[in-house]
Amino acid sequence: MPSTFHVTTQLDRPAPGRLGVAVHAAVYALIADVRPSLAAGLHGAQVNPLSVGLTRRAGFGGVLGHDGRTLQFRVACADDALLPALREILSPGQIPTADHDELRGRVVGADERHTPYDLLGDIPLDCRLSFPAPTLLKSGDVFVDRPSSALLLHAAVRRWQAFAPESVPEDAWSWVHEHVASSEEDIRSVLVSAPKQPRRRQAAFTGSLCLSFRPSPEGRWLARAAQLLTFTGAGVKTMYGLGEVVTGPV
Repeated sequence: MPSTFHVTTQLDRPAPGRLGVAVHAAVYALIADVRPSLAAGLHGAQVNPLSVGLTRRAGFGGVLGHDGRTLQFRVACADDALLPALREILSPGQIPTADHDELRGRVVGADERHTPYDLLGDIPLDCRLSFPAPTLLKSGDVFVDRPSSALLLHAAVRRWQAFAPESVPEDAWSWVHEHVASSEEDIRSVLVSAPKQPRRRQAAFTGSLCLSFRPSPEGRWLARAAQLLTFTGAGVKTMYGLGEVVTGPV
C-alpha cells in the first residue's frame, strides 16, 4: 500500500549544502546494509517506487535549529515489498548512514502512515497537483519547464501498473486526452542543478496544476491513479528531493 515515513534525525554536525544528494546516498546506503539485492534492484528499476521529500509542509521537513543539526525528511513508497526494509532502516536509533560522513548521526523519530490502494478513491473530480519542489519532467529526452497533464498522468498509470494490486485497464493510456482537462496555476519555470553534475542546469518548474476529471468510469479511475504521484513523486530524480507532489481539492 502507498506509505510515507516521516523521519527526524539528529546529526553530529550541520547538514550539508547539497542535502538531496546526501539524503539519497544515506537512504540507499542503509537499504544496501540490510538488503543488498534490494538496493541493486532499485538502482536498476525503470519505475522507482520510492521518493524523498525535503520541503517543509504542515510544520515538518527540512533543516531545523540554529545549529542545522536536526533534519526532517519524508520517504514515500508505493511498493509493499519495501516496507519491512524501510521499517528497519528508518527506526529510531539507526545511524542515517554507515559509510557517509555527511549525515552522521541518529534517527530520533519516525512516523509511518499508510493509504491502502482501495482507499485511493476519495479524490475530488476537480483537484490540484502542487509541486513544492522543482520538478524535472521529461518529454522524450528533453526536460520541460511547464507541467503536462498527459505526461504526469501517463506516469501515474505506469506506476499503478507497476505497484498496485489492481490491474490497469487495457486502454487506460488513451483516456487522458478525452477524460481530463487541465489549467496551470502559479507555475514558475526554474533551472535546477543536476544532482550528480552541479554545473549542469536543467529546466524544471514549481507551482500547481488543476485537473478536472470527467464524471465517467474512466475519469474516476484516472483520478485514483493520480494520487500515486503523492507517493512516487513526478518526473525524474525523485530520490533527491525533487518532484514532490501534493494532491488535494481545488
